[in-house]
Amino acid sequence: MKHVRWRRAWESERRRAVFSPPFLRNITLREGAAPDWDSFPFNARIFAGRKVDIAFTHQTTILVGENATGKSTLLEAIAANCGFSPEGGTQNHHYETDEPRHHPLADQVRFAWKPKVQFGLFLRAETFFNLSRYLDDVDETDRFGNPRPLPVDMLYHGHSHGQAFHRLFQARLKGPGIYLLDEPEAALSPTRLLELLVLLGNLRHDGMAQVILATHSPILMAFPGAALWEITSSGIRQAEYDDLEHVRTLRRVLNDPDAAMAA
Repeated sequence: MKHVRWRRAWESERRRAVFSPPFLRNITLREGAAPDWDSFPFNARIFAGRKVDIAFTHQTTILVGENATGKSTLLEAIAANCGFSPEGGTQNHHYETDEPRHHPLADQVRFAWKPKVQFGLFLRAETFFNLSRYLDDVDETDRFGNPRPLPVDMLYHGHSHGQAFHRLFQARLKGPGIYLLDEPEAALSPTRLLELLVLLGNLRHDGMAQVILATHSPILMAFPGAALWEITSSGIRQAEYDDLEHVRTLRRVLNDPDAAMAA
């Protein structure tokens, strides 16, 4: 019995050593690529300076920036490289969508993985309704092809938008893989955001998941141990929490709403 426990512990540690995040290490321009820097998607602020060199060194990476700076574009490209549905979900989700499966970044950039991971979750706040409606209609299989009926009738129908988001996070933010979350705060109250931080903390504690998250929420930006990348007119750069424009703006409003609105 003692030998069996030792063997299981050894195998568990071995899996962790081999399967250790971050899995996606960097995104760079392909050799010989000739992107049109004046057209979408390369005209986004994230590619200012006409270069593509984005490194992922932490288990959790948080992308911060104004609207239309390229946060969602980057997440969509990573999701496409993983084979996830462009409207959100996993490789197992196959439903009709107007979104193209081939992403315009795919031919121009190189994704460096170690190892390549193609399971996890891609969440887009703007297409959450489509994903949740799909989940309400099907019984899913796990990544090994085994039937896995989920309590999907509780994920959206009969619940508020925020409750549906929260239930999906509870059901999905589990296990090894890569989790791509695009503005998950969209329907969540501050209390629910704190609960989401707890779920993300559980993923980090398990040590077998990578999270890349785009957000406007200073609450989510405060996740301990995350790498913060801010997108500005100069491109993308690593930043400290207190230096983020979103955080400074929120503090101005909380400290003196009248002065903040008059500025």
